[in-house]
Amino acid sequence: MPGQLSSLMQLFQERQRDLAEIGISIESSGIKVEKDRFYLVNLNADPSLNELLVYYINSSAIIGNLDEIETSLDSGLGNSVEDLDKKDG
Repeated sequence: MPGQLSSLMQLFQERQRDLAEIGISIESSGIKVEKDRFYLVNLNADPSLNELLVYYINSSAIIGNLDEIETSLDSGLGNSVEDLDKKDG
């Protein structure tokens, strides 16, 4: 049992180090990301499931292409595909 605990602690410390390298820290209040980092966070209708996943976006990522944007669809809780189609046209 003490060997397993030691292995788990080592794994936890390695994970903390890896997250710190990309600007993410885990605190008792939740996940914290440095202010100069870009990220996406999951949101859920159930508040207890909010912010459990953080998607880190590195600085070299290119998101979107203005030349190819045709329409903007509103999406969110309660919107069905039919509702989005009505908004589009």
